[in-house]
Amino acid sequence: GQEYGINLMMDRLDQLGGKGTFFVDVLMEHQFGQAALEKTITAIADRGHDIQLHLHPTPHLIYAKDEKLVQLGHEWKN
Repeated sequence: GQEYGINLMMDRLDQLGGKGTFFVDVLMEHQFGQAALEKTITAIADRGHDIQLHLHPTPHLIYAKDEKLVQLGHEWKN
């Protein structure tokens, strides 16, 4: 019944009266979809925390619909 991940971190920060900076990997959209990315960003923003850009080309790009991005993801991994 306990939250984990970002929600747990935000709960702890709220308990301490602080705000955090969360680095969101926007390439997660390729793996988990736009709705999941938007849900993550909205959850952080709605609670007043800071959002910063973060990128991990792999594994996310290998789930892209564009074959050139998939290839780039494989090349980046090697």
